[in-house]
Amino acid sequence: MKSSRVHRSLLARLLSIYFLMLSTPLLACQLSSVWEPFPPYQYLDEQGILTGLDIDLLRAVATQANCKIHFQKTPWKRGLALIQKGEIDVAGGASKTKERSQYSHYSEPYRFETMSVYIRNNERMNRPFSNLTELALSSIHLGIVIGYSYGDEFLKLRQENAFKGKITEVLTDSQNIHKLSIGRVDAILVEQFVGNKLIKQGVNNKGIKIHPLKIETGGIYFLFSKKSVSQKQVKKFNTALQHIKNSGKYHSISSHYLNSEY
Repeated sequence: MKSSRVHRSLLARLLSIYFLMLSTPLLACQLSSVWEPFPPYQYLDEQGILTGLDIDLLRAVATQANCKIHFQKTPWKRGLALIQKGEIDVAGGASKTKERSQYSHYSEPYRFETMSVYIRNNERMNRPFSNLTELALSSIHLGIVIGYSYGDEFLKLRQENAFKGKITEVLTDSQNIHKLSIGRVDAILVEQFVGNKLIKQGVNNKGIKIHPLKIETGGIYFLFSKKSVSQKQVKKFNTALQHIKNSGKYHSISSHYLNSEY
């Protein structure tokens, strides 16, 4: 008799746990991401709230995929190292490169990137280059950001030493814009919307102008660590990304951040 009561009691407890699990929403996946000041894609607004096209889109897609995102402010080069180690799961605003493909999965592309060349206005007519090769072979000292991808053509020219002794690397685009404004470099490469935004924000940047040369660098992706994110999870994320595009939410986010830049 006692054994029967024990069994009934145990069964009741197990049923109670089972029905509790049915009534409790499944725990969403948790993903960590990195960001750095890169307006209008990633930045803090006037209230100190993290925002931008990449940020809002990543949040929207993660929500659709039943995931939560935690953001950590980290320079891009450091962020890539953390993704390679599996200490960070995902990053937005990434170009596809051979090196990154060794340790990362990619989402489907969600935007396409164009780099612009910026120079000082008083030297605009003295810099008659019309393509990257002419830029590399000129005497121009060029500023770029360490860890950024500037496209296959730029990488090829750099590997061929066409830019030898004529490139300076810094941690952020803002640093390069400052160096250009005070004459420490002759030109800089910056994503077109980022350059426009940052130069407008600086009171000492009025002498900086955009050069006609533009460099198409290809698709921009969400980058996932192979060590911490499975291909199955990436597929689920891509399905969510497509849903955001089909619903019109992607267009709304993109228009909000980009339409006012030019």
